[in-house]
Amino acid sequence: MKEQIRLADVEHARRATEEDRLFLFELQRALLLELREMGVLNDRQCQYAEDRLRKQEDLPQKEE
Repeated sequence: MKEQIRLADVEHARRATEEDRLFLFELQRALLLELREMGVLNDRQCQYAEDRLRKQEDLPQKEE
């Protein structure tokens, strides 16, 4: 039988703050931009993904 990975414990668990939420948004956005630079995503795909991320995080849409 194949061994499965599972979460055993969480150390120093705490509620996410607004600052945490913004940091995670910027981290995800940076990953999208890197994927675009690598040619994995085109400009349209990257913009669509960023818009979805902003909507998910309830952030204002980027003004063009």
